[in-house]
Amino acid sequence: MNSFTLLRTSILRLVHGDTHADPIIIKGKMTGIVAILSLILLGIGYASMIYLDKLKESGIMIAMLTTTAGTYLFFETFLPLFVKKLKANKTRNEKGLNAFTFAQLKFRINGLTKVLATVAMLIALGSGAISGGLAFKNNVMKSTDSFEIYDTVINNPTTGETKILKDIPFKEKNEYRYKVDDTFVYYVKEDLEQSPPLIHRRSSEKNTNTVRRVKQDLPVNSTSSYGQEINQNTKTIPDEWETALISMHPIYLDNFNKPIKIIDLKTYQELKGKMGTIFIGKTENFVAYTKEWKKLDELTLEKYKDVKADDILSKYEIYNDFYTVASGTVFMGFFLGVAFLAMMASSLMFKILSGATTDINRYEMLRKIGVSRERLTKSIYKELFIVFLAPAIIGMVHVLIGMNIFGFVLIDPYYRIWLPIVIFLFVYTAYYLITVHLYKRIFFEKSIIHIN
Repeated sequence: MNSFTLLRTSILRLVHGDTHADPIIIKGKMTGIVAILSLILLGIGYASMIYLDKLKESGIMIAMLTTTAGTYLFFETFLPLFVKKLKANKTRNEKGLNAFTFAQLKFRINGLTKVLATVAMLIALGSGAISGGLAFKNNVMKSTDSFEIYDTVINNPTTGETKILKDIPFKEKNEYRYKVDDTFVYYVKEDLEQSPPLIHRRSSEKNTNTVRRVKQDLPVNSTSSYGQEINQNTKTIPDEWETALISMHPIYLDNFNKPIKIIDLKTYQELKGKMGTIFIGKTENFVAYTKEWKKLDELTLEKYKDVKADDILSKYEIYNDFYTVASGTVFMGFFLGVAFLAMMASSLMFKILSGATTDINRYEMLRKIGVSRERLTKSIYKELFIVFLAPAIIGMVHVLIGMNIFGFVLIDPYYRIWLPIVIFLFVYTAYYLITVHLYKRIFFEKSIIHIN
């Protein structure tokens, strides 16, 4: 492409290329048409990301194509127009060296549009990758909590298990008595109603799971639908209670593979059968006690020799499985995020510095007529700030809307979204300051030599 362009360009134009502004690709009425088209494409892309739950896989493809095309067309049309409007503002243009600064921008902006659009996309990819990595990390605990509310559920705690449980500061803990015979597993109504357990309830409005206590009444002599035939005369346990009881019921043990029946305390005391207790506990921070949960699982396996870890399916096992899957994704998110951010800033920095030598004559002219070094420096800061600002704004908009894509697989895709934004601003600001410093050094060192 470069060879073809050089063949079509006259030698005279090549020699005086640094004295001509970059050519305008889109002119006249086409500017308005392309500008509207860019907004339509961006709107379609954003809508595809917001309503991805309905569009599914096709929404990702639509968003990728339309957002990318819309971004390039947006910079090709709106950015030159924005600079033109800045220069047309008489009050702002005549203030200080703004006339020269805006003229510099207008001179080079058409050649920067493609690079700035690319930088905006790289910002979106980099910050989005870091945001996705954080969201996947946070999703481990949220997904674990959606499967199991209580941090530990132990049947008949042994001395070793009790010792570990005493060292854990539980936010909530309860014990429920039971008896087992050949027909049912019996739970005491008074124990359950005195300390109702927590259950998950699906929120239709937010399409998420919420946690609340069981609120339904618990009839005496009601039985679970699990493991028995139900007829009109059978008094069944309410759905909420049955959900809560099954979640803490040790069905991995053969003698518990029976229906549940609710009895009062008097009947419980008179009933013959094997007696035991179920302990359930929940802490403020599950992750802080992973060593304790692991040890409790090991003690449970020692207590029941014929039971495997997969049969128990404790909260720790669920957490460990999610963590194993997510850890690689988190690493890749941060790795790709940093790589994209480095590419984005480097591309813009080298594009600006590659054209710095062509600006020397114009800055020398201002120095010769008496413009101070401080005012020239201020002009450089302002010019490059506008160049850096445009892709940063569009890139951040892409990130904030684009994180909806992860809502397809994550509970909270916007978890700590401020952190990748802060990382991006730090990296971007560092590259901006480095670019300004190198730009000033190229100009001032060479201009001093020329002037002398």
